[in-house]
Amino acid sequence: MASRLRQIAFLLLMVFFSSASWASVLHLPNTLSEEALSETVPMAFSPNDLDLLDFKIHWARGMIPGVEFKLVPGTLQWVRVSEILVVPRARISVKVQDGESVQIFHSGFSQSVQVRNGQANGEVPIALISGEENPIRVAVKKSGKLEQAELWVEFQPRFRNGSSDHFVSLDSSCSAFGLSAQITGKKKESWAYLGCRLIRGREESRDTASLEVFVFWDHVGSIIEIEGIETRAQTPSVWILRLSSQARQIVLQSKDEKMEIQFRVPQYLNRGLLSLGLGPYFFGFQGEDKRVSSLAPLATLYGSYFFSEGFRLVGFGLWTFEAHQYADLGLYFYVESGRFLDRRISTHLLVGGHGLHFKALDQGYMSATFPQGFEVVYSDAFIPGNNLKLGAFIYPPISQASYYNCWLRWGAKKFIELNYIAWQVQPSENTPIFSASTLGLSVGFPLIQFW
Repeated sequence: MASRLRQIAFLLLMVFFSSASWASVLHLPNTLSEEALSETVPMAFSPNDLDLLDFKIHWARGMIPGVEFKLVPGTLQWVRVSEILVVPRARISVKVQDGESVQIFHSGFSQSVQVRNGQANGEVPIALISGEENPIRVAVKKSGKLEQAELWVEFQPRFRNGSSDHFVSLDSSCSAFGLSAQITGKKKESWAYLGCRLIRGREESRDTASLEVFVFWDHVGSIIEIEGIETRAQTPSVWILRLSSQARQIVLQSKDEKMEIQFRVPQYLNRGLLSLGLGPYFFGFQGEDKRVSSLAPLATLYGSYFFSEGFRLVGFGLWTFEAHQYADLGLYFYVESGRFLDRRISTHLLVGGHGLHFKALDQGYMSATFPQGFEVVYSDAFIPGNNLKLGAFIYPPISQASYYNCWLRWGAKKFIELNYIAWQVQPSENTPIFSASTLGLSVGFPLIQFW
């Protein structure tokens, strides 16, 4: 028992000092292009149906005779930058006649183009972000003389079967806030991607809420109007909005287009939440010289207390309404350990313990073990704002005791859950080995928020 307690203490220390347990800080780079080009393995999902035919490359400052360039088909990639934004990148092919040396400079990177017999031919990665703040500088040396000029990317969407919709994409980080955005205007020359973060403040003894929205709005220049006031982009094509609960809408205006953003954010945030799940379960019990199976109603109380981003205290209480009066109580630290697949899938560790009670042979029994668990969450599953969760607690057979608890849950504050529990315990040497299992479907809903 002492060694088991030492293991639990060690796990709790790992949880407490885990970097994922603390609040997250988002650092916006000087240019999104640099981060987009630095990504080694882009894994972002395509947020819309844009393709290379919607982007053009052209000379902007100067021109070098004998230089040909074009976007390479099939090279479009979507890259996640600054955690909550997604931008495109691709490659351009560059051909130079009668060049001695060719160098391409873009977003802090420089790349040489190989020259053979006076002919240069190569491909260079670029970020597909419009305007003069994302230049591609071409330097060519011919006959000992250096010539330089700039290429710019320009968003020029192709015609799509008469559709008048503007391209606005929302990150999954915005789903919980009911955020929507629409661009209107006679011209259709821009596209946007929006990402969100919830910011907690403090007012007396309560947490307050504000919504931070990162707006990437391409091909509108570096200055727009926000609620009628000229505002320069914090970094090329990106504006950061801090929105309070008192507002429900904000309007951004470029030279030719208008973006209306609608959202909802509560004035105050509660750290604690209690939810209740109800449903029919198949219950089986063995240990009284026979196995008993029945269909019984089951109630589960779920509790959660927020400490910081990625770190919560969670608990559950389960009761069956049948002769054995089976009850199961657990208390765990819930720690986010990582995110992958375009940050849509997150993994979490559950570190803690549980106890169970049941009635058999005309008396009650109690047992406590320390099954550790995990949960995998897929955000925005099927419907934005709803998550799909797969998790389990595992305690393999040790001294005639074992515990397995697996669940599949879909929803948000209201949810449905498929749950399977199987356990075995021998309270003492003079008692038989008892075992039980439950399998059922429950519907959950919030009861109360507190603190």
